[in-house]
Amino acid sequence: MIPYLIGAALLTAPILVFYLFSPKVTGKKKPLIKGLCSLIFLLLGVIALPGSSLTPAPFLLFGGLVFSFLGDVILDLEKKTGFLLGLASFALAHLFFAAGFFTAVLTRAAGEGLFPEGALLFAAAALLMILLFPLLKLRPPKELRFPVAVYLVLLSLTLALSFPASLAILTPVPLIGTALFAFSDAALAAGLFGKPSKLKSCLCLFTYYPAELLLAAAIALF
Repeated sequence: MIPYLIGAALLTAPILVFYLFSPKVTGKKKPLIKGLCSLIFLLLGVIALPGSSLTPAPFLLFGGLVFSFLGDVILDLEKKTGFLLGLASFALAHLFFAAGFFTAVLTRAAGEGLFPEGALLFAAAALLMILLFPLLKLRPPKELRFPVAVYLVLLSLTLALSFPASLAILTPVPLIGTALFAFSDAALAAGLFGKPSKLKSCLCLFTYYPAELLLAAAIALF
């Protein structure tokens, strides 16, 4: 998968630069360009599937990529509605990613016993997500606090399960991909609920797409 991963990264980077910095990317063009960029990690997932096992894990991870793709396009629609629908789509993506990781963990657990550190990992990841907003001095609007909190719980679950899943396949790729995803979300939250800046947008997208590309390539490892 390494040549495909490098090729996907080289294709993604110039589209991202065009999306972020071109004055021509406005209005309806934004979700189209974003969708084109996200289509690359979806195609990488399609390429990775034939090399995966016949277990549910790779197909669940691919489901996570599909909902991520939908979330990317939706987020660029009307501001409030687009954000809530996009958040819902990404929440479903994390449910699929978490389920895929959990399936991989169960496969390993069948021979070695369940992971006793699972609850501790989830607690640590959840605490990290809970502290994120106070540390960054971010205050989402009241009507968004509950859906954002639910999303953070699901992101914490994915982050926690990515560690034992990485152990199960003997590579840190899922953990690195999920950690980059979490960092990207932090940059996105800082831009949405704090002071927007081009730097935050760059940090968000240039960590998000490597995250998705790594998760897509990881499908072949499960």
